[in-house]
Amino acid sequence: MKKTILAFAVLLSLATLAVAQDDPYESFIGLGSGIVYFDEVQPYGTVLYGHRLTGGLYSISAADFISKTPGDFQFSLSLSTGLAQQVARIGNVRLYTFGTVGAAAGSGNAGGSWSGGGGILIPIKKGWSLFGTARAFDTAVSTVRGIYSLQVVWGK
Repeated sequence: MKKTILAFAVLLSLATLAVAQDDPYESFIGLGSGIVYFDEVQPYGTVLYGHRLTGGLYSISAADFISKTPGDFQFSLSLSTGLAQQVARIGNVRLYTFGTVGAAAGSGNAGGSWSGGGGILIPIKKGWSLFGTARAFDTAVSTVRGIYSLQVVWGK
């Protein structure tokens, strides 16, 4: 938990380098990676797409490429959709909360998936941002519990 708080503090400090972005994105796509917490840490990757519905409310879709189990990397894929809501703005930095539900498959198994968490969007130049997230995540085919990621986001 201390490492998570420290990571978000570092991301907030990067906001001083951010480029002004008055309006939220109408739509965006993100690509990133991070770490997954089992009993040990493993890498994972994600692709994210979002479209603004109204105000700070977005419809989001995500594809997560995750190890199915700790230790040996056994690939699983989770496809999910949900909502993200802007909950605060501090200068150019925007804070979001989100939740998704979907389907997951890996190693001959399939089932449902869900995630929920929060993120911080930091503009780095016009049209480009960094999006740091922390979320609870679970699927019927894996034992994942927590995911921390950093994504590069392009939007307009």
